[in-house]
Amino acid sequence: MTLPIKMKLPPPCTPVRKQLTRDLRLQVRTLHDVGFQYARIASSLDISQGQIRYALNHRLTSQNKLSGPSSMINDDAGKILIDFVCASRLHRRMPYFRVAYELNWNVSERVVQHYLELHGFRRHEARRKPYISEHNRLARLAWAYEHLSWTREQWNRILWTDETWVTNRHGKIWVTRRAGEEYDDTCVTDKEAKPHGWLFWGCFSGGLSLGPGLFWEKSWGSINQASYVEHTVPQIVAWIRYIYSVKDRECFANYYVTKLEIIPSYN
Repeated sequence: MTLPIKMKLPPPCTPVRKQLTRDLRLQVRTLHDVGFQYARIASSLDISQGQIRYALNHRLTSQNKLSGPSSMINDDAGKILIDFVCASRLHRRMPYFRVAYELNWNVSERVVQHYLELHGFRRHEARRKPYISEHNRLARLAWAYEHLSWTREQWNRILWTDETWVTNRHGKIWVTRRAGEEYDDTCVTDKEAKPHGWLFWGCFSGGLSLGPGLFWEKSWGSINQASYVEHTVPQIVAWIRYIYSVKDRECFANYYVTKLEIIPSYN
């Protein structure tokens, strides 16, 4: 008679995860700081989401130590820190933990933050600086001087128009700066002259009200003077005639319709 053979199966084991080195933890914090979600970080670095949480909740340790107590920044080191932060746009945008890492200091990000805040620095969203050439800057300044003496009645006769781009970019850029430095060249992010997205046009008048607006359809093609006039002027004329029909402002409406001019915009 043959007896059945009992086979002993090995106990289940926990899969071995990649060890979180200091550089790997820095990569996790950098990707998280620029807006990556946990799932994307885990896929990119081949680590678990639990390891990501650990890396974000525990500060980095440095290989090199700053002279003096690890929780203090002396005056000499403070000057180095401030000079480093103010040196470039890249340094302004670094989170505090990255600043300590780049300086090879054995201090936490809270120590860096505390010292900078004592000297007037805070984290702020970077202002967007629209691109403007020197020629256009001087043209704008000259136009402003020419109209210094205008009355409110004269300004109310102007129809103001402007455009803005709606893009699919949602990330914010943060910089470390002091009060009054919001337009320092290292603290701003340049506004693209022709970003990718959808253009929205609108207008208003001090003498009338908020005017019409429109999205520039892709089928209309590129934007030039001819296409701009073709699609915006009919909107303006129809709006002014509507205001006239509702408010009985024939004189003012006729002034707009008959005297409408395209004034060049100094972008």
